[in-house]
Amino acid sequence: MQDIANDFTGRGNGYAIIIRENGSPVELLYVPEYQVGVYVTEDANYPYYYQVTNYGKSFRLAPEDMIHIRNISLDGIVGLSPIQVHKLTFDSAESINEYNKAFMDNATSISGILSTDKKLKKETVDDLRKNFGSKFGGSSNAGKTPVLSEGMQYQQLKAVSPLDADYIANRKLNKSDIAEI
Repeated sequence: MQDIANDFTGRGNGYAIIIRENGSPVELLYVPEYQVGVYVTEDANYPYYYQVTNYGKSFRLAPEDMIHIRNISLDGIVGLSPIQVHKLTFDSAESINEYNKAFMDNATSISGILSTDKKLKKETVDDLRKNFGSKFGGSSNAGKTPVLSEGMQYQQLKAVSPLDADYIANRKLNKSDIAEI
């Protein structure tokens, strides 16, 4: 059964056919991973089957007639090789970094509000809405201090926004996943 373990750890799937006599299992027959195909069906009773090809001969097996040891699986049917798993880790890290960069470059996180006791003209409100985000939003404006006029006050809402906390968690997760590889 060492061959199954090698296929599982190196290719993501290990297979052995269950040989039965009078309905009872009597033997396991190793099948190299490259000789087995897994095919999804529309049949609710058998949602997938195994196609084994050996020395030019091909036959189908139902799931109950095959021992199938899977590595991490995206569909619950076929396992991924360690290289495929690591590729997904790097792809995920890259996607998260791209999203976070776009967020930091383009977004204004609502971390506070502007308020005043005075009645503001419509033009003043429109100007604040239009310009505040462009002057104080995004990573290039981080840490800038707004100068407020007309009795306006800034009130901080949260020390760390949920988006910022998620960003920090994603960065830690990416680093540890990549370090494990």
